[in-house]
Amino acid sequence: SAQPRTPLRACSGAAAATGYSEITREKRFQQIFEELARGSTISKEDLKVGLENALPDCSVSVEQVDHMMRIADLDSSGKVDYAEFRVLFEGFDEEEMSLRTFAEFWLQNSDSIREPELIFQSVWQRQCVRAGGEENVRLPAEIMFLGGAPGAGKGTMTPYIMYERGLTAEAIVM
Repeated sequence: SAQPRTPLRACSGAAAATGYSEITREKRFQQIFEELARGSTISKEDLKVGLENALPDCSVSVEQVDHMMRIADLDSSGKVDYAEFRVLFEGFDEEEMSLRTFAEFWLQNSDSIREPELIFQSVWQRQCVRAGGEENVRLPAEIMFLGGAPGAGKGTMTPYIMYERGLTAEAIVM
């Protein structure tokens, strides 16, 4: 019978030395991407299989893969291309880059992405994709936050404040 796989959170440990020190960092990123991708992009299935192959003693849940894909898939295409993959690991400074070290990093950090730079890069890349390139991104000249308890008049005052300040864009209400 097959041995039970260790739940993902219990998996850890340093990756074995892989001997890639002479290969350029970018070339290594490309090689790791190609280890995961079946073609020019990484699908959910590719990601799940790749992570489980890299960490054979761990099980990867569908929920974890879905969460990772939501973070990684910047253009919402359902697949991760090389540029999106590269953004995820922009600050990755591991000496021994391998699919295993990437998998360990990703699985340990993807449930609670709190790294401000990674969050910013993800949001910025999405904006660039939506705008058709970084050169087309237009940022607002003014951002205004209206806080207050329900019934304090935020909704009533918003059109007046916008008129007085010469704001013409639609208000974003959260």
